[in-house]
Amino acid sequence: MEIENTGVIGAGVMGAQIAYLLARADMAVTLVDVQPEPLVKAMASIEAMFEGAARKGELEEQDIRLKLLRIRTTQNPAVLADAALVIETVPEKFGAKAAVLQQLDEILLDKAVIVTTAWTILVSRLAALTKRPAQVVGMNFFSPVQTKDLVEVVPGAFTSQAVRDTALEFVRTLGKQPLLIGECAGFLVNRLVLPYLLTAVRLWEAGVAGISEIDRSLRDFGFAAGPFETADSIGIDTMVQICSSLQRSYGPRMAAPETLRIMTGEGWLGNKARGGFYRGRQARDQELREKKRDLGGVWREPDNNGSPSKRDWLPGYLVLPIINEAAACLQEGIAYPNEIDYAMKAGAGFPVALGGPLRYADRLGLDKVYQGLEELARVDGMCYWPHYLIQIKKAAGMLGVSSRQGFYAYPDLP
Repeated sequence: MEIENTGVIGAGVMGAQIAYLLARADMAVTLVDVQPEPLVKAMASIEAMFEGAARKGELEEQDIRLKLLRIRTTQNPAVLADAALVIETVPEKFGAKAAVLQQLDEILLDKAVIVTTAWTILVSRLAALTKRPAQVVGMNFFSPVQTKDLVEVVPGAFTSQAVRDTALEFVRTLGKQPLLIGECAGFLVNRLVLPYLLTAVRLWEAGVAGISEIDRSLRDFGFAAGPFETADSIGIDTMVQICSSLQRSYGPRMAAPETLRIMTGEGWLGNKARGGFYRGRQARDQELREKKRDLGGVWREPDNNGSPSKRDWLPGYLVLPIINEAAACLQEGIAYPNEIDYAMKAGAGFPVALGGPLRYADRLGLDKVYQGLEELARVDGMCYWPHYLIQIKKAAGMLGVSSRQGFYAYPDLP
């Protein structure tokens, strides 16, 4: 199915970036929002993205003018009636997503494809609200789309094979790399990243190390930014909302630590409002400790009986929850090992030199992964108990590179 006429609902940051991608690929794009102001801002942002491409020598000025003419903006979604594929990018709330999908279901032609960017809400749940569940598919674009090549493609329980194929080819047409994954709350990358971020907070709460020390250690490890810097960029209130959604699917390991809830209550929301773990460039350790004590929070100190310590945990322990969640995804058939490793490098900035979380686990040794998770379990046993796939491999002696079999096989090693 060739896609030439497209639509985007929601003119926020991601909606504008996706509209830019579509126009750059010479597709006609209708960008829809209920308010005029976001549409004006989106067009200014799109023009800036094209100007950036011109400065890099990727596009000529004449090409840019023609591509911009392919974009029209409107507050009336009815003009999407002839679109072959429409992507919704409205806020991550069930009511908003459901209303848009049902509206599109009434407007669009029978063969049109609806793409949802919902990642804390199951694609199947939204598709079931329409009369065309076979033509609903999930996609996860990574920001900024100009530099991030990965797009997760997530069929729901009803999605037809034809629509899967159309979605994959559509992403390739945009010049991006599609990754077909199984349906799960959080999609793949976000599901793996959240435990990493939450572990940093829990270890800080336990007094293991300071905010800037943890961030610095992860940057030295190869990440572009530390977990607290990343949390401030996402938004502390947004993290709490994500935790609430994913906890319903995965239980306590996705629960928001007390510190995040205190920060949200104080309006310390990260880069967007009043700072978060950092106020400017200054880490907020002391302020957060005092606020937590004022509100009756309990501080836990390392017990010196095998718990993580400043001496031995930084930074590897923060990668262990990623490995543990990746093992769960493997067992559930969400993705293969090489797909998980690629997704984390391309979508989450996992250090390329380490090969991805599962390659790193094999190099480290699954016996050491198991031991590290047991030590983390002393901080919070409900969150870090080693996944049984890791337990099985450890029991079978499939420890990784050292035994020539782990998450990967290494038959050529001596």
